Amino acid sequence: AVMLSEESAIGTHPAHVVATMARIIRATESDGSDEILGAEGVSAELHALGVVAESVARTALGSGARAIIAWTRGGLAARLLSRASRRLPIIAPTRTPEAARLLGVVRGVIPVPAREGSLDPALVRTLLGVGEGEDAPLVLLGHDVGPQGVRIPWMRVARLDETASWCHDPSSAPLPPAATAPARPPLVR
Repeated sequence: AVMLSEESAIGTHPAHVVATMARIIRATESDGSDEILGAEGVSAELHALGVVAESVARTALGSGARAIIAWTRGGLAARLLSRASRRLPIIAPTRTPEAARLLGVVRGVIPVPAREGSLDPALVRTLLGVGEGEDAPLVLLGHDVGPQGVRIPWMRVARLDETASWCHDPSSAPLPPAATAPARPPLVR
């Protein structure tokens, strides 16, 4: 995301300033490294999830996956995946509108509201440009919460045609009626 300051909109040539900024953004994104980033610089609390996010990115590229699916409540897994890899779309079904809004500005992430914990397979096919009857690998990333609130990350490879393995939120805990996105821990220490 880029924030334009007031100085961009005033002055003699505001349209030229914005056009120049747009060219810089496009050049930066297109010349960006395709390198997969590991957990370096990720906070100690999130290190294991960062390592698994790196593994998901490598597995997705190696398996020819069409996308990564990261069921999320607050956006953490999707944000770590966005940091790890620039090559594949990250579909981030979330059960809270707040998380969907927050993820709307994260590079490569497609937030999908899924309040009831279910993702429409036809929508995923449309997002990926995959027709009915076509199959493709997907890689899933998630985390469970273990004793003392410790995150336990996991990864799974699935097929687009195997909807039962990816179109429902793997978290068994239902959200309360007025759920909000959990606090976002920092990615970098």
